[in-house]
Amino acid sequence: MMILKGTQKLILAGFLVLMLHTPVPAQTDVRPQAVMEDHEKGMEAEARTQKAREAWARERRDLLARLESLEEENRRLERDCDRLSRSRDHLERDVAAIERELMEAKRLEEELDGRLDEVLLRLGESMASDIPFLEDERNQRLSMLHDLMVDPDAGPAERLRRIMEALRIEADYGFTVELRRIPLALDGNEVLAQVLRLGRLGLFYRTGDGRVGFYDAGQKRWQPLDASWDAAFVRAFDVASRKRAPELVTLPVGRILP
Repeated sequence: MMILKGTQKLILAGFLVLMLHTPVPAQTDVRPQAVMEDHEKGMEAEARTQKAREAWARERRDLLARLESLEEENRRLERDCDRLSRSRDHLERDVAAIERELMEAKRLEEELDGRLDEVLLRLGESMASDIPFLEDERNQRLSMLHDLMVDPDAGPAERLRRIMEALRIEADYGFTVELRRIPLALDGNEVLAQVLRLGRLGLFYRTGDGRVGFYDAGQKRWQPLDASWDAAFVRAFDVASRKRAPELVTLPVGRILP
C-alpha cells in the first residue's frame, strides 16, 4: 500500500477541490430533435404515399370503368360487324343476281334487236310486194323504225313497242276500206282519179270521164277494164262512200300472188 507524504496529500486535495469547483461544459442533447425530424419526414412520406395510393385507386377505378365501357363498346361493334357482314353477304348475293339479270337482259336485248331487225326487213319486203297505197306514209314510218333501231337513247322496250305498233297498223290495213282521190299514170298521162282500196285485196280506180280499172299486183301496173264493169264499179264506189247500203259486188282482183 502506497503511503502519501504530507505535501503530496495537500497537492492531491487541492487538485480535487479544483476539479469540484471547475464548471463542466453543458453537452447539448440532439437526439430528441433528430427523432422529431425523422418522425415528421416519415409522416410526410406516409402522407405522400397515402395520396399516391388514393390517386392510384381513383385512376384504377377510372381505368376499370373505361375498360368496362370499352369492352361493352367492343361487344356492340362485334354485333354491328356481324350484322354488317351478314348484310354485306346478302348484298353481294343481290349484286350477283342483278349482274346475272343484267347479263341476261343484255343477251335478250341483243337477241331482241336481231329479231326486230328481221321483222323490219320482212316488213320492208312485204311493203315492196304489196299493192301501192299510202306509200309516203308507210315508207316514212319504216324509215323512222330503222332510225330507232340505231338510236342509243331508245331502249329495247321502246323499239319493241314502236315496231309492234307499226305491225298493228299494217295489219289493220287488211280490214279497212279507203276511198281517196289521187293522181294516176294512165296510158302515159297523169289523171286524177278516185281509188278504192279494199283492205289488201285490191285497188280499183274510176276517172272523171268514166274509165275504170284495177291495179294488177302480178304485173305491178294499173290495168284498164272495159265498159262492162262500169255498173259494178259504180255500186262499189257508192257503198264505199256510204251513198248506198252494203251489198255484194263482184270486182276483179287480178292474179293472186303466192
